[in-house]
Amino acid sequence: MIKINKTINDINAYTYLLKFIVNNNICYYYGVRYGNIKLNITPENDLFIKYFSSSKSVKNLLSDNIFPFEIIIHKTFNSIKDACEFEVSFLTKVDAKNRFDFLNQTNNFDNSLPCNKGRKLNKSIKEKMSISQSKWQSSDEYKLYRSKQMKTKWQDIDYKEYMQDRNNKFWNSDRGIEFIKNRKPAWTGLTHSEETKSKMSISAKIHCANIDCKDRAMKRKRYDCIICDKNNLDGGNFNSHMITKHNWSKEECVIFKKDYNILL
Repeated sequence: MIKINKTINDINAYTYLLKFIVNNNICYYYGVRYGNIKLNITPENDLFIKYFSSSKSVKNLLSDNIFPFEIIIHKTFNSIKDACEFEVSFLTKVDAKNRFDFLNQTNNFDNSLPCNKGRKLNKSIKEKMSISQSKWQSSDEYKLYRSKQMKTKWQDIDYKEYMQDRNNKFWNSDRGIEFIKNRKPAWTGLTHSEETKSKMSISAKIHCANIDCKDRAMKRKRYDCIICDKNNLDGGNFNSHMITKHNWSKEECVIFKKDYNILL
């Protein structure tokens, strides 16, 4: 699958083109999307990540494991009205209604108002949408695409700083502190299969054999708990231990670590 994006940093309505191969023929679907504005998501982080098209024809293809081989964010717009009008203009220009290779099969919509305004989906439709999205997101193709996308994002210094700032705000908030106190290990009461254990073991050995990984681990500062004498805790583990076991606040952990060498 190829995904083609323009440099899109703004949260705007957009139109998009999907290309499928169906029975050895190339088929197209052209659509408009504006729900991402309410969700505060840019087009490139929305299309086929959060949003998988509202078209029944597209949903049927996805449910049959037929995924687009090319996804194009075509144009972005400053208003929903402009985006909807351009969709109609484009479909009329290519005469999608009379073309066998267009899944739209129509040239015109009443886009004077958002088509989903006040609309409630019934349970069966929601289940079908969920199954379709799950199949796509569990495919190897999607996982590879998502992995490449996230690696590219984390190479961006601005994105790194944004995520670090957002995470710090959450963990320092009342909600974040409460979450740490009440969280339970995800695998409580469950066990891994022997196959999973073997994969985890191999992965851990490869990771630990990495020289950079060893160097980072050796250089990481360690702390001892002054209440229960639990030792050899790195910064994150120390915070988690003190907050969950001894009801410390995040601020107390930060102050303690700053003065740790003095307290020794």
